Amino acid sequence: MTSRTPLLKPVNDSDDIEDSRNDIVYSNKNEPCFGSFMDFLGNVLGCCCIPLSCGLCCNPYKTVNKGYKGAITRFGSVKKIVDDGLHYVNPVSESIVLVDTMLHIKKLSNQSIITKNNLPITIDGCVYYRVNNCNIDIIKSRFGVNNVEFAVNELAHSTLRQVFGKHTLQECLEKRNDFAKEMKSILGDQARKWGIIIEDIQIIDIIIPKHIQDLLATG
Repeated sequence: MTSRTPLLKPVNDSDDIEDSRNDIVYSNKNEPCFGSFMDFLGNVLGCCCIPLSCGLCCNPYKTVNKGYKGAITRFGSVKKIVDDGLHYVNPVSESIVLVDTMLHIKKLSNQSIITKNNLPITIDGCVYYRVNNCNIDIIKSRFGVNNVEFAVNELAHSTLRQVFGKHTLQECLEKRNDFAKEMKSILGDQARKWGIIIEDIQIIDIIIPKHIQDLLATG
């Protein structure tokens, strides 16, 4: 049974990939002869744009649109990160994966919370996040997390319950902006491990059930 080489590995002086948080350099010095042959074949097919038997044409140029980064992989290993524009990708030995670096807005709708004084409330909010432009963070977000949007959503909901659940109803109403900043700090620390930057968290509304409002009014 053959072992699989992990895509991301610790970087040291002897590694093929050197990371300065901006540059990634791929070396094929330890690549088997078959890999070099496939690379050569891809260059020939790409330059000639020779159609394959499956009906596809070996167009070696790929477009990365504005707001995206391209991760070019070679036999499963990250070769380099490219900006928006037109880029050469060997049609046999390489492939390109697009990474969205635009700002995303994730709504936190109808989140039920039990406050410290055991009163139910519902909170609506928004999380603003994006993938960091740093190359190593682009790799983390694309190859280190299965689903970035789902991960941010789940972490945001649990952080919301954690922060607001330890305070009374009155505190939640009066200090919502302070609690949003606390959420951003907690969420940001974890999200950075995934290559994600939390730009902002907004608490849009805190909804109190009508029977609680009536109870507070009579009290």
